Amino acid sequence: MTGVAALAIAMAEGLAATVPAIAPHAGTLIAAAFVLLPLGAARLWHLKDDVLGTEGAPLRRGVALGLLASLLVLVPFAIGFDVLQVQILGRQRGAGPGLASAGEEFHGRLRTAPGPHVGIYEEDRGLAIENATPQTLTLTPACPSAQPGCTQRRIAPGGRVIAEPAAAADFDLLAPDGHRAAAPILAGSEGVRIDLPVRAAARYWWLLWLLLGQVVAVAVPEEMFFRGYVLGRLRSVLPARRRILGVPFGAAHVLSALLFALIHLVAIPEPGRLLVFFPGLLFAWLAERGRTIAAPAVHHALANVTLQLLQRFYG
Repeated sequence: MTGVAALAIAMAEGLAATVPAIAPHAGTLIAAAFVLLPLGAARLWHLKDDVLGTEGAPLRRGVALGLLASLLVLVPFAIGFDVLQVQILGRQRGAGPGLASAGEEFHGRLRTAPGPHVGIYEEDRGLAIENATPQTLTLTPACPSAQPGCTQRRIAPGGRVIAEPAAAADFDLLAPDGHRAAAPILAGSEGVRIDLPVRAAARYWWLLWLLLGQVVAVAVPEEMFFRGYVLGRLRSVLPARRRILGVPFGAAHVLSALLFALIHLVAIPEPGRLLVFFPGLLFAWLAERGRTIAAPAVHHALANVTLQLLQRFYG
């Protein structure tokens, strides 16, 4: 079943790369596959148990366990992350955009897009604007020109500029004839289509959407599949013979974490992606300890959000 899920991910990523209209919805397709595949298998093979791991302990207990695990794990992780970035990698603390953001749609460097276009994505403390058109464009901020960072700037074909926060909040892109650029304006790693003028004043609502997106589209579907269906099937043939901190833990839990790590290579085939094997072990332990996927889902979502936020404070 994990192989089928991997195939579903590959197909969704392939469609996103070839059909631009599908790109913003690739994550939704993958999340649906993680939930529907176990349900389909349960119906096909007449599995009577809880294949998604949602019918165990009360939800409140699972959420509380996930929050406690996050407190114990993520605070030391944040301290270690800071040491790594500043002391080892030599990055500057506070040089990134921080929590004030232009919005979720501007996150991530724009993926390669066909045809003439303008790409806009958040970088450092402003917005990077890439001109992939054959004509020179003029960045025209709405703020007064006397304000620092608010002067007009020209962007040659193939060129890129960084609009500082004051200018990035509200600006237009003008063609040589003085009219607005006619090329598509694409934002963020998903290539979201936006209109001119670009209004990207710093705000914080994206934090809520980031958390909700991680819970609904990432953590819950993945935990239903790996700690609900996969761990449940493995546990039925590989019962744990030992306990870790009072919780049954054995080959089934380790193998589920390994499969969880391997499937991350489908979308992004980089060896570093295999490091999620270690959080996968903790997710498996939490699922066993809480007798529900609520605990690992809460910790999974908070861990992803914490990492994304930490990365924004260094440059």
